[in-house]
Amino acid sequence: MSNEASEYNELLDIVSDIVNAGHMDQEGLARLRAHLGYKPTALATQRQAEPVAYQYQDREGKWYPFMDERHYENTVAEGSWPIRALYTEPVASAADELTDAQRYRWLRARLVGIDFDWNENGFTALCFRMPNGIAGSADCDETIDAAMQKDTQ
Repeated sequence: MSNEASEYNELLDIVSDIVNAGHMDQEGLARLRAHLGYKPTALATQRQAEPVAYQYQDREGKWYPFMDERHYENTVAEGSWPIRALYTEPVASAADELTDAQRYRWLRARLVGIDFDWNENGFTALCFRMPNGIAGSADCDETIDAAMQKDTQ
């Protein structure tokens, strides 16, 4: 079997598993990203950044810094206190993440196929059912938002 056919079959297996499960779980997403050569965005890279500090939460819900490394290690080992990591730059807001999740769910429900050699250029393309008369743009979020809005009219 050629390398191209092997890659096609591997991707077909991944997509079949996702379709059979009825949803894309973290494992399916990771397999698909790995197969397609996913490169993390700045936000995804930021989320993987090392924390600059940690805090623990007391019984009244207030957050405090650890006194030293030993205090941190003992609190982690005890496992009964909430701990949060602090980063130098903020991650996306909950509203941004909710909007992205809504876009993903809207697209997921409209996935109709995959072209494994789109336009004979070696790209793999996902195909979605979109409302008639939708204009696409270079801004992916803007295009999806416009399609979602048109779909509800």
